[in-house]
Amino acid sequence: MGLPFFEKNKKDTAPIKKQEQAVSSLSPQKDVAPLAHARVTRKFPVAEQKVILRPVMSAKAFAEGRERYIFEVSKTAGKVEIRKAFYNIYGVMPQKVRTQRYGSVEMQFGRIRGTAKEWKKAIITLKKGETIQVV
Repeated sequence: MGLPFFEKNKKDTAPIKKQEQAVSSLSPQKDVAPLAHARVTRKFPVAEQKVILRPVMSAKAFAEGRERYIFEVSKTAGKVEIRKAFYNIYGVMPQKVRTQRYGSVEMQFGRIRGTAKEWKKAIITLKKGETIQVV
């Protein structure tokens, strides 16, 4: 005489096996909806919205003939995460990713004192001849 929770009932295990087979047959790529502006489907499981925040709009960033693009990124994002998120969004694998951190700077406007926010930027270099649409 065994305890009831140690005994296996064949009626109860059959639906569980069917559910496990159904779940295992699904691939994670089918569940993920591709981005509308991406050229390829998502390859890496990275949350792009939390890694790459916005492009930096400056004359140097959008100079003609450069394969470099500058983005503001999360302060905690690493180069590998930035590379994967960039590939998921634009469908182009970066050749090089460089990052720079900007600390808070004290500022004064008249009698009002404050600090500028801390932020991090990524300079993403593409292979020669590759371009993306940022704006």
